[in-house]
Amino acid sequence: LRAAITRATLAGLALCLAGAGALIGRSFHLEPAHLLGDTAGLVTALFFAAYFLAIGKARRFRGAGAVTLISTAATSVILLAVALVAEPTLWPASASGAVALLGLALVSQVGGQGLMAVGLSVVPPIYGALVFFLEVVSAAALGWLVLGEALGVLQGVGMGLVLLGLWVARPGRAG
Repeated sequence: LRAAITRATLAGLALCLAGAGALIGRSFHLEPAHLLGDTAGLVTALFFAAYFLAIGKARRFRGAGAVTLISTAATSVILLAVALVAEPTLWPASASGAVALLGLALVSQVGGQGLMAVGLSVVPPIYGALVFFLEVVSAAALGWLVLGEALGVLQGVGMGLVLLGLWVARPGRAG
C-alpha cells in the first residue's frame, strides 16, 4: 500500500507484540502434536493479513458496502469449492443449525468485516491492523468476566502493553 511506517508505528507494534506475548504467558509452548494446528494458525494469519491489505486498497476505489459484498462473494465461491471437496455434509441438519449459521454469517461477516471496511476509510490500514490486537485483550477480559478465568499480573501487564502500543502508534502523531 506504500504507506509510510513511522517510528511510532514500529514502537506501537513492538508494544502490542510484547503485550500479546505476555497475555499468552506460560501457555505458549511448541509441541509436535500441535504442529498442524499451529501451522494452520500461521497460515490463517498470513491470509488475514493479505485480506486486510486487499480491503484497505479496495477502499480507495469503492465504498464499504461494495467492498464487503465483492470480498464476501469471492470468498464464498472459494470456500464452497473447498467445502464440497473436504466436507461430506454441507448443509445444517436442522432449522436451528441453519439459524445459527445465518447468525454467524450476519455477525461475523456482514457486521465484523463490513465494519472493518468502514473503519479502513477512517484510519490507515497499518493502524487498523494494530487495532486487531484488541482481540486478545477482549478475549482475556471476557474470559475473566464471563468464565471466571484467572488473570495474573503478567496478563494485566500484557493488556496494558497492548493499550499503550495502540496509544503510541495512533494516527496523527509525529514520528
